[in-house]
Amino acid sequence: MNISVLENWIVCLYSDSKTSSQDITHVYNLTSGLCCSDVLIPVTSCRILSITQDSLHIIQLYSSNQNFDSTIVTYTLWQVTPSSEVQFRWKAAGKREMFRTIRSPVRSDRIDDSRFLLWTKCEEEDEEVYVEMALEEIPSLVLFWVANNAAGVSLEEKWSSNIKAAKVWPIVSRNLLLVDYKDKSNVLLSLDDGSLVHRVSLRCWYYSQLYPLEAQWNDMAKHTMWKEPGMSQSEDSNTKILTNAMIYGKNNSFKVIDYAEYTRRPYQKTQLALEQQLSSFIDVENLPADKRRMLFELFT
Repeated sequence: MNISVLENWIVCLYSDSKTSSQDITHVYNLTSGLCCSDVLIPVTSCRILSITQDSLHIIQLYSSNQNFDSTIVTYTLWQVTPSSEVQFRWKAAGKREMFRTIRSPVRSDRIDDSRFLLWTKCEEEDEEVYVEMALEEIPSLVLFWVANNAAGVSLEEKWSSNIKAAKVWPIVSRNLLLVDYKDKSNVLLSLDDGSLVHRVSLRCWYYSQLYPLEAQWNDMAKHTMWKEPGMSQSEDSNTKILTNAMIYGKNNSFKVIDYAEYTRRPYQKTQLALEQQLSSFIDVENLPADKRRMLFELFT
């Protein structure tokens, strides 16, 4: 069964019998109790994209022409209104060739009301697939957006990437996408164009789907040293991530790390490094020891 939940709406995809090849799309509103069902074939997964009080839009996927390392994905946008005479209305559709692995099909994730992501989950066990695939030709991440114009609704590709992801976290408040590699490292991509954002990322930020504002990055002093408290914790510690704190627990012992109270330490140069920098302007080596100490204190 495939299930998607957004606020008071639930959409699930299920088969009515073990022998049936048809999947039923069922929509239910938890507040009003209204529901509807239909067989929208072919379909392999569904995801809620946007909602109103009376209706919702869903994205459904279907994979065909599956090769060893790629598949053709058909993505379809439906408008569903349980109280309407016509409950399921087709709005737009498209096709895209995407990278696939033996273990994982292409999946969809909602970014916001007008954007969604198609991506393939890649794990270490899929290493044999990487050798065979065409790295530059077949994307494993594609971002789409819903365009409304005079001609109607269309699903437009915004950008694509062949980066291999084990997990993805949209940080919509900062217009970023955090991508976990199969080796547990991670990168930040811009949701605008998929470009790499060269900045640090702490777990408390992407688990809470928050991130420092652009103004905060601009105001940050150069050579600022940040501490990652999680580096000192045991790998098998239980962890709870909050917006501004991290809680570690093991054997009835707990530690709370409060990011709000953390103060950054300014970068400080050693006396030798400072003397090397000043040597092009003054003869530091021939200065008396007390003068050299005074010079060091003056510039630090």
